[in-house]
Amino acid sequence: MAEKEQITPLRDTIREERLEVFFAQAPLAIILSPMAAAILVGAIWEVVERDLAISWVVVVTSMALLRFGLVAAFNARRSRVSSRIWERLFISTLSLTGLAWGVGAWLLLPEPFAYRAVVFFFVMGMASAAVAVYAIHWVAVVITVLALVLPATVEFLLQDSLPQRLMGITVLLFVMAAFRSLRITSHFVQRAHSLSYELHEAKEHAETLARTDHLTGLHNRRSFYDSCETPFKLARRHGQALAAILFDIDRFKKINDAHGHAVGDEVLRILSRIVFETCRASDVAGRVGGEEFAILLPHTNATNAQELAERLREQMEQSVVHVGKSEVKFTASFGVVQMRAECESLEALVAAADAAMYQAKERGKNCVFVATPPARADAAF
Repeated sequence: MAEKEQITPLRDTIREERLEVFFAQAPLAIILSPMAAAILVGAIWEVVERDLAISWVVVVTSMALLRFGLVAAFNARRSRVSSRIWERLFISTLSLTGLAWGVGAWLLLPEPFAYRAVVFFFVMGMASAAVAVYAIHWVAVVITVLALVLPATVEFLLQDSLPQRLMGITVLLFVMAAFRSLRITSHFVQRAHSLSYELHEAKEHAETLARTDHLTGLHNRRSFYDSCETPFKLARRHGQALAAILFDIDRFKKINDAHGHAVGDEVLRILSRIVFETCRASDVAGRVGGEEFAILLPHTNATNAQELAERLREQMEQSVVHVGKSEVKFTASFGVVQMRAECESLEALVAAADAAMYQAKERGKNCVFVATPPARADAAF
């Protein structure tokens, strides 16, 4: 299931990037299509039905205008039309253009062989251009090329003239070669996108590991301080309320010694889950020591921070780790501090919360102590 979910965004990414290439390359090809049609009609003007020729140029030009409108809509897209819809619209208009060229060229085929060769030259040129411009999407190109060359090819193959049959066979060989080339190109494009996607995912995963404590999923020490720097500076600059909570699991070493590190790890995981479920999205929580945790609370005064600390303390006190038939309980001691204007650094604020936490431990553990930070304090981290 996870693999399927990973493939879906990859396909969406490939489709989005392929669409960008499509619509970036399309304008020049769109302009050349009616120009080539006009030049072809001019080349065979003396030997074709002129009303039919003019009508065909009008159809090809109309298709070009339609495709220009589609490109403009894509570039200015503000709606929530999915990339799949855009892709289908593009392939449809491209295929219709190929069909207009293919049917028109077949209807315009003059009797003299030399003029038929001219039509053949133009049809093959348009097919080659489609392969060159839109090779990134082999299905779209194959549909377009078949629509473009099939009518004239059938006409050539049904003639008694050997040169015309050879022209038809040449077209078939071209289509087969183009099909194989497009499949190979498409495979390597898909592979390149896959490798790029995997590299991006690996980079994001590595960055997450560098920021996250692997056991609890909270910020690690360095990431906690990095993440708190901006809200701390904003609070100082604008005089906003800011509070910090530091807490430590009581007698954690005894839990590890008595029940093993697996139970100790489970205690840490339960504690982190409580923090995740209780804190706000704007709060920054991290594991800053073995069993020591910190929370920075923007737009929060000491009273509200104390209330949060009490809720956390109560939930931790009520939590249980089951070890066989026995139960292991744990508690934590909390230090709460509100930033004052004279508090000059994040480290000073955390140091004040740390001192408050030790006051809570001195008062018998499993309690919350609220303190005010000193005017100046320096603490390394």
